[in-house]
Amino acid sequence: MTEQATQESNVKTLPQRKPRTRSGVPVMPLVPTTVDECWQMARYFSESGVIPSSYPGRKGDQENIAAVFGAIQMGASVGLPPIQAVANIMVVNGKFAMYGDGQLAVARDSGELEEFKETYAGADPTGTPLKDWPNDFKAVCTLKRRGEAKEIVEFSVGDARTAGLWMKKTKSGGDTPWTTHPKRMIKYRARAFALRDHFGDCLLGLQHSAEELQDMGNLYEQPDGTYSTDAPPPPKREDYVTAEAVQAQTEGTQEPEESEDGAAEPEAADVPALTLLDEFGEEVGTFATPAQFADAWEGQVDLCEERGIMQALDALREHNEDAIASLGSARESAEAQRIWRRWNAAREKVSAEPGAGEGKLV
Repeated sequence: MTEQATQESNVKTLPQRKPRTRSGVPVMPLVPTTVDECWQMARYFSESGVIPSSYPGRKGDQENIAAVFGAIQMGASVGLPPIQAVANIMVVNGKFAMYGDGQLAVARDSGELEEFKETYAGADPTGTPLKDWPNDFKAVCTLKRRGEAKEIVEFSVGDARTAGLWMKKTKSGGDTPWTTHPKRMIKYRARAFALRDHFGDCLLGLQHSAEELQDMGNLYEQPDGTYSTDAPPPPKREDYVTAEAVQAQTEGTQEPEESEDGAAEPEAADVPALTLLDEFGEEVGTFATPAQFADAWEGQVDLCEERGIMQALDALREHNEDAIASLGSARESAEAQRIWRRWNAAREKVSAEPGAGEGKLV
């Protein structure tokens, strides 16, 4: 027996309903008209803290303000005022994306959506274990754009299983919306396909919903220029032992060059070799110049930052303090300044992440 579930939504040339005050005056949101005005508004939003946590940077800093600025501009391209743009647009894998409800709002506001209906088809499995939900239970999105034929788009439990979404867990084994709200998630997928196919001109760069991009996981650039969820292999320690460092280690065995009058050229002032240790105190490599040492240091900081363990960053600093001190203070040495700037940025980023400091070195 087939049941048509509830949660239907019909739109048939409904008049546009704009917010108004109690006296009937339309409410006009503040809309910046210059770059400076937009940046100022972005700064206010950032400092308020009422923006999606997916935006990069921290409250009130330049990176966060720039992300809000971009979201305001992206929202303007699809007709959203700033406050709605910030509420409906998030950052997923370094890309702007709009929630499914926001996409529907844009399509409705275009005046081109003549009919819209969302239903479920099949026996409602609510209350049964997710592993027992039948493949043929599906969400159905019926949509008609002005001047086009009616379209019916479906997304079933079987489709979700095929895509690896059904009963999906986080990397740590926690719940995702696919385990807590499975019916809503298949509905969002059917809706996203329908809106992308028929309202791409209205959604512009926001055709993929935030829910879709979140399900894809982190995207990494591959050597061929494409993107996938496969993370590139971490750098190897031997990558940090550069050809210049090897050459520098062998230069001490070479005979000093003679000048034109036959006397040996005076040797350059000795520069002590700098040995870099990782967070475990194991040697990464020995480098002849401060610049080479700083390059290798940044590589180690990148690895610690990727692991997200505060203890690793602190241990990396502790093991290399003497070598860094030999470069001079950050005020005296450009390389020392570069080293501490990168370390401080990584520590600030890790400390802002949920659960920072909970991981242990093993």
